[in-house]
Amino acid sequence: MKRRAKDYIIIKYKQARKKKEDFLLFYGVFTVLLLILGALLFSFLLFQALIPSKTLKVTFYDVGQGDAIYIESGAKTKVLIDGGPSKVIVEKVGREISFLDKSIDFIAPSHGDKDHITGSIAVLERFPTKYVSAVHASTATELDDEYGAKTRNIVSIRSVAGDTIDIGGGALLTVILPKKAEVFSEKETNESSSVLLLTYGEFSFLFTGDLPETRERELIDSGKLPRDLTVLKLGHHGSKYSTGKELLSYTKPKFVIVSSGKGNNYGHPSKEVLERVEKVKSKVLRTDDMGDIRFIVKKNSLTFDTEK
Repeated sequence: MKRRAKDYIIIKYKQARKKKEDFLLFYGVFTVLLLILGALLFSFLLFQALIPSKTLKVTFYDVGQGDAIYIESGAKTKVLIDGGPSKVIVEKVGREISFLDKSIDFIAPSHGDKDHITGSIAVLERFPTKYVSAVHASTATELDDEYGAKTRNIVSIRSVAGDTIDIGGGALLTVILPKKAEVFSEKETNESSSVLLLTYGEFSFLFTGDLPETRERELIDSGKLPRDLTVLKLGHHGSKYSTGKELLSYTKPKFVIVSSGKGNNYGHPSKEVLERVEKVKSKVLRTDDMGDIRFIVKKNSLTFDTEK
């Protein structure tokens, strides 16, 4: 049977319309599925970012010749102790925290020296911050003025011995030094270092800033130090004038962290302090060799991994 040209055009039109309807149906279904998957992914990320867990994370960043320690509690409280000598810390912290909550709860420089506070200022410029710790001795430099300016509208805490900061999820930060009535000169920045003890279940971390050995007896006399410390950050990047025999013998840390720069001009960590550490059989972990060092702590277990 001969098909008229008009009939042929109608058939072709119906076929084209059917293809278009099928495409629109497929596209609609695909779009709905994509939206559902997106919503599920967003919900999962929100759950991961905001829902409390039972895990404490403590990261010692490789920031060159300086200190920078990031803590995230099981309650998702974010704490930065020191920030290193440059802005490299901004990128590291940015990778650490969720894009859903780009804020820091507490920034606590141990003291005002540039290898500790420079990065702290950079983080303050980049991330909204709820609380900051005041430094206890001024170095009378532009950095002090800059830190003061950046923290002017943020609640400042003058953390002193005896203060306890609950960061949630069962983790506590206890301030051991400095003492409440202490006053420091512009040259006593190392002596003014805030010393913080982080405890979570049976595990403990001691952050000593650049505290010299001459003040370490005060840590022992405080009665706050555990006799089986889990992690000790060596004072002053492994200087021979810090982390003395008495402190090491008293705490017997399972791990010691050396936060120093590769090939630094100070010879850190010193041969003397490494020999002292060896005598108490602590495992040495070094940011200059290993990069970032991260501890994952649960109530009954502790693991760590390194960047390199």
